[in-house]
Amino acid sequence: RPISAEQAERYAAEGARQIGLDEEQDLKGALGEATEVIAADLLDEGEKVRHSPEKLARVIIACYEQTSAHRNGLGTYGEHVAKNERA
Repeated sequence: RPISAEQAERYAAEGARQIGLDEEQDLKGALGEATEVIAADLLDEGEKVRHSPEKLARVIIACYEQTSAHRNGLGTYGEHVAKNERA
């Protein structure tokens, strides 16, 4: 999700900017096609732009579970997330 206008101003003053989903193709180009880019809302609520440890942990666990499932022939990360969202 986008950060607030106020957060973007403070971020820009430090020479930083939020990475957007439109840059996913650029990331794939830089990292190679074998790399899967995982997009998720990791922003913590609050004035400062910070990652939410809980949200990040959930994504890391889902990636781990997906890797285990993939090794066992059970599908991709996207399929894994879709299945868990339906549950």
